[in-house]
Amino acid sequence: MRRSACRALSPAIGIVLIAPADFHGSLLEMLDALSPEGLADTELWTLMGGQRSQRQSLARILQRRKIDEETGMMIALKHDRDVMVRGTAAQCLAAWAGEGYTYPSSVRATETLATEPGTQVALGITYGVAAYPDTAIAIAIATTLVEHPSSRVRRWARSVLEPDPTGPS
Repeated sequence: MRRSACRALSPAIGIVLIAPADFHGSLLEMLDALSPEGLADTELWTLMGGQRSQRQSLARILQRRKIDEETGMMIALKHDRDVMVRGTAAQCLAAWAGEGYTYPSSVRATETLATEPGTQVALGITYGVAAYPDTAIAIAIATTLVEHPSSRVRRWARSVLEPDPTGPS
């Protein structure tokens, strides 16, 4: 029953089940989306100590909540041992910066993550800031990523730095 309930609710509130085998993180994401005040701090810390998908859920919850006091948790996820978690944290930090929630520590963290080797984190940053290509943070990150080894990342960086004058095709 829980699996079908998650699948039914996911599209309605804009959350995709990343790992169907782990319902805890997904259910807490749904609870936070439906009732942010219903999520206790102890639940957030449980996710912080959980598996990869739970830590990724935590990053998405923190991004949605935008609470100053919880910025440190997001910064901690930036240092996670798992590259997938760091990629999700990078995406969320970049989205914060693109949306204008520019806590100094989160902007510095996004810029630092942009220099990390590998593709997963850089792609996360590009996904997070993709909706905000004209922002100063997008331009700064694009400048850092324009020589990245990944062609997808370089293509995004060039699209920010050299926008198509004819508009999207």
